[in-house]
Amino acid sequence: MARFLQWSDLHREFGTPERPVPFPLPTDETPAGSVDAILIAGDLDRAVNHVRSLIEIHEAWSVPVVSIFGNHEPYGSSESEARARVAEDLAEARAAGHDIHVLDRDEMVIGDTRILGCTLWTDFEILGRRDDMMMSAEFVMNDYRHVQAGPERDGHQCAADTLGYHRRDRAWLLEALSKPFDGRTLVMTHHLPIPEVLASESGKGDYAPAYVSDMRADILGHRIDTWVSGHTHWARRGIVEGRQGPIAFTANMSGYVRGGHRQNTNFEPYRIIDTQAPQAGLDRIDIDDRKLAGLQTAQEVLRDLADESPAGPS
Repeated sequence: MARFLQWSDLHREFGTPERPVPFPLPTDETPAGSVDAILIAGDLDRAVNHVRSLIEIHEAWSVPVVSIFGNHEPYGSSESEARARVAEDLAEARAAGHDIHVLDRDEMVIGDTRILGCTLWTDFEILGRRDDMMMSAEFVMNDYRHVQAGPERDGHQCAADTLGYHRRDRAWLLEALSKPFDGRTLVMTHHLPIPEVLASESGKGDYAPAYVSDMRADILGHRIDTWVSGHTHWARRGIVEGRQGPIAFTANMSGYVRGGHRQNTNFEPYRIIDTQAPQAGLDRIDIDDRKLAGLQTAQEVLRDLADESPAGPS
């Protein structure tokens, strides 16, 4: 078993050296060293400071810190430059003894739990009319104004780029899930893999294709204990039934800090995932956002999967 603190979207890029954006610090009730690791599901800080923030959290908590890239890490650079910078800083920090990790289509094991981590992005398919949704995303989302295309071409990244990132991450993740593992499996992505996790309170329904994909037909057949996500800035948590048992979907975003005030996101700074009972205290969730109400229910997706083939180990 393992116990993890779970955060995302700390957005420390909104701070300054004189006034840094804080992160939750140990308390008497949750002291340093009292969990096995801290999981950060993206949007911790821009790439130039991502590892520095991981080091600060590691020094404060004295446990491994495991993060993934969100959509904000490359702001001010390109995806390739951001990843290269983080890899260089990470190697230096780990050589100095800091137990920190950035999973980018990668996995690690803590206790009896394997952690599979990637950004995921989205396929823009969830409301149909993919090409229209991609054009809308480019018009609305800062991701397509603040991230450069990279050395291969001038200009900014476009929706076709992030669709390619999604397909790359999705292929890796589904292959990793197909490999047997004698223990528990926790998946950590920044973007949402199923519509049930999009909370109506987030106000993201009109832009759902930029936040969530419908991967239920791909993932509900696998043995997954917990799926951690971020991105939408409203934490929603609950259970969705899979063919091999219930899956706990849990998000815990901190949100933007502007003018010294933190955005209300339903954040619980000391929320712990206990992998021995990740569903404890969670209720079953169904699709919440009215924009997605026309989709199949998870029960209908499961029924279709059962019709296709018998359940087996995965």
